[in-house]
Amino acid sequence: MNLAVNATGRALYLSHFTPSMMTPQTLETMLVQREPLLARGVDNVVESLRTGSAHHTLLVGPRGIGKTHLIALMHHRLSQNTLVQEQALIAWMREEEWGVTSFFELVMRILRTLNLSYPALQIAQRTQSILDLPIKAAERQAEALLLELLGDKRLVVLLENLDDLFEQMGDQGQKALRAFLQNHNKLVLVCTSPALFAGVSLQKSAFYGFFDIEPLQELDFEDVVQLLHKVAQERGDQALADFIATPEGRARIRAVHHLAEGNPRIYIIFAQFLSKEALDALVPAFMHTLDELTPYYQARMKDLSGQQRKIVEYLVNYRGAAPVKQIAKNCFITQQTCSSQLKLLKERRYVRAIEQGRESYYELCEPLMRLCMEVKQQRGEPIGLFVEMLKTWYGEAELQQQGIEPKPKTQLAELGRCKDKDARMALLQEIAQPQAVWGRMSAALAHFLHTNDKKSLLSLPTEERKLLLPVVEHWSPKDAPSSPAQ
Repeated sequence: MNLAVNATGRALYLSHFTPSMMTPQTLETMLVQREPLLARGVDNVVESLRTGSAHHTLLVGPRGIGKTHLIALMHHRLSQNTLVQEQALIAWMREEEWGVTSFFELVMRILRTLNLSYPALQIAQRTQSILDLPIKAAERQAEALLLELLGDKRLVVLLENLDDLFEQMGDQGQKALRAFLQNHNKLVLVCTSPALFAGVSLQKSAFYGFFDIEPLQELDFEDVVQLLHKVAQERGDQALADFIATPEGRARIRAVHHLAEGNPRIYIIFAQFLSKEALDALVPAFMHTLDELTPYYQARMKDLSGQQRKIVEYLVNYRGAAPVKQIAKNCFITQQTCSSQLKLLKERRYVRAIEQGRESYYELCEPLMRLCMEVKQQRGEPIGLFVEMLKTWYGEAELQQQGIEPKPKTQLAELGRCKDKDARMALLQEIAQPQAVWGRMSAALAHFLHTNDKKSLLSLPTEERKLLLPVVEHWSPKDAPSSPAQ
């Protein structure tokens, strides 16, 4: 029996970090939003085999966005395709090909992978003699063996983390790979990378303009509802599936989506703690999710250079969006260095920029990254209180069914309309009573209402600022008091 499913075919385990451990059937079931992208990728490979004109694809998106899921499904669908079976071999490389520092070593890894998938070719026996040759002769022999094995067929290579591989291979290895591709036209590459990198984006690089770039988008709210509903059905938890379809269930999911911002891995982790009761309570399941995510975000920090870690750590501690000058000053680096590092972090989706006039403010893309670090450092306000606040906030749909507006949102809307100073201050104090976060949000909003300057809102963490956007968007400068003293 496959460890990934039970006797009824239901998935017992949904891998958070290694989708290749799950059955193709489970991966197909869990696919949301990406079907057009997956179909396009498969069609490109099939068209490359049919016409002889190769279309090489690079899937780009941050860690956890679903690249490995797509590669696993692409391997499954290509393996089932009759044309591919007749005209190609498939080399599904390991997710991390550590130790590949040259084109020769890449060819040897490809041969090892083919040996596992096509044992009848007896590749292992034929590569033994290569190891006894001098390096130059071994390189020639390995290439010759690969071409001999292919014969009239072509090789489809599914390769993840191309950025790491190119860095390991260096400029010489990249040029050798490009020369082999041009001289023999035998390979079709489908690769992934967490971001565009110099090896494909610089004009002087060997692979500039070589790939069809396919960026992966975050899941939107309806995608998330669909994903969690599929998870519930895959587990046979009909009570959870039914609850997800209710206004209450959707409100709870929207609260999580407010913080997770569309990263599929986060929802898969969140799903393991879910039942109807857990989703309704929300806070314990969310805190368990943060605990599970902490090693993931720690690993992401380790991927960064020292200067980049320093910038991210500052934004974690600052919590809001900050301009380059402020970040550079607090990180003890020049503004020029800070700008270049922020550009790299933005490309890798660690940070995003908010344009305010001629100035750019930067904040973390994922609020959960900061929240995980705050939990680890045991600093700041209890995160569960904010999740509880979101639970109330996004319960709007169920309250509206009874003709009732959620109190915090009603109060903020009233604040936006209020022109009397004393009444405004009284309302601010009332809003601030339940929780410190309301006081912080109210103070920032009050300053905006006085000045009509959106920069006053950038001091708030993104998850708090987003809650105020409906009020800000409906605020008109003509409604502002004539002076801050009014």
